Amino acid sequence: MTTTTTAGAETWIEVEDPQLAQDDVPVSKDVGTRRLLVLQLLVFLVSALVGLALSTFDLEGGPDKVLITGSKLASAAVALSIVDRLGWYRRVGLGPPRRWNRLWLAWLPALYAVATLAGGTSDRAVLSVLGVAGVALAIGFEEELWTRGLVLESLRWKGTTVAVVLSALWFGLLHSLNLLSGQPATATLAQVGFATAYGLAVGAVRVRVGTLWLPIALHALYDLGVLLRGDEVVGLPWRELVGFLIVFALPLAIFGLVLARPSKVPGPDGRMRRRRVRVEPWRWPESEAARRAEAANVLGRWPAPPPDLVDQWYRR
Repeated sequence: MTTTTTAGAETWIEVEDPQLAQDDVPVSKDVGTRRLLVLQLLVFLVSALVGLALSTFDLEGGPDKVLITGSKLASAAVALSIVDRLGWYRRVGLGPPRRWNRLWLAWLPALYAVATLAGGTSDRAVLSVLGVAGVALAIGFEEELWTRGLVLESLRWKGTTVAVVLSALWFGLLHSLNLLSGQPATATLAQVGFATAYGLAVGAVRVRVGTLWLPIALHALYDLGVLLRGDEVVGLPWRELVGFLIVFALPLAIFGLVLARPSKVPGPDGRMRRRRVRVEPWRWPESEAARRAEAANVLGRWPAPPPDLVDQWYRR
């Protein structure tokens, strides 16, 4: 794409880099963020209340895998209905990566997922592992679709970096609702801090790679390791809480902030910060071959400049 600008007697052409143009993401205010947050919170509370109500029937100590999976899929269905109504399938990343060569950027969240999965393996029947995997996949899909999908995109008009940070903070705050189940405060704070840092990391991966499926897979693998391990959540001394956040959460937070820095992600207008070629009028060489060679050199952002663009330069 070229833009011709005339200022008095001067004329120049600004050429956008077509490689960076591949990262264009449409940005609008089609849906209010507050409405999305309230709706997600209501869906979460309803599923939690249903789970607490069914737990009174002593279904082997509480809701089983089917109940948890069903509640997560029901919440995901609400999110998908919003995506469908808005036509946001591409916006939220429900498609292939726009840049396959960026998949390696997810190395740190992937390392956490593999480490957790390795620590959570135990002697289990195949059907039991598959059941736990179904729960983890439902949790990963539902939470990523809401937070790194709808919520992040509804904030995109503020700037992608801001959207990643705010959606990660919301993701962390959602984990504070675990206090309602009687979970110790220090354990809940550890979850909130780690979830916020993890949200920063996978949110940055989401906007850099251009697909939601990679964060869903990473989230599901991490939760699978946690569920297989099945450790009881207990309170932590404050010193251990601070140490946990520094050792495990802080690297993820720094990773996410570096990956989502403004110079590397789409900005408030939904476009990457593009390199532009601005060429002021000047005296061309005399020969036709030299003029065409000089035009190709100035427009050399492409391996082979479009002939019509070279002709446009030549006719000036």
